[in-house]
Amino acid sequence: MSDNIIWLLEQWGVWSRLDGTDKLSHCSSAMFKGLVAPRPSVCLMIADDKAMVLDNVICKLKQKNPDAYTVIIMRYYYNMTMGTISKRLDSGRPKIQALEEVGRTYIETTLENATIIIKPKRKRKKAINPHQLKLF
Repeated sequence: MSDNIIWLLEQWGVWSRLDGTDKLSHCSSAMFKGLVAPRPSVCLMIADDKAMVLDNVICKLKQKNPDAYTVIIMRYYYNMTMGTISKRLDSGRPKIQALEEVGRTYIETTLENATIIIKPKRKRKKAINPHQLKLF
């Protein structure tokens, strides 16, 4: 697991809090209602298109593993510490860390697979036979 995914998730958290509504568009859990998201303390360095792709992957995580999704949202959207998450979910820290790891791994793997699909294909240039060149 690279530090890049952690940085991306932190950037996504800042990006998703920018509208100031303190609401996730894809979050309907009562657990998150009323939490106040802190103001961005990190400089936003992620482009909107990349943040939206990451947002879609996080939505897919909600369907695949709701527990890991909850931990990812609490950690990166609400900027909570592991101790706070552990208390709120009434679960041990090792389990919370494992769920975060599962969520990050899913997100990272999905993004890696998406970049393979999203990459534009290079067009191969046909080899030109110099004897077939027409000057006029």
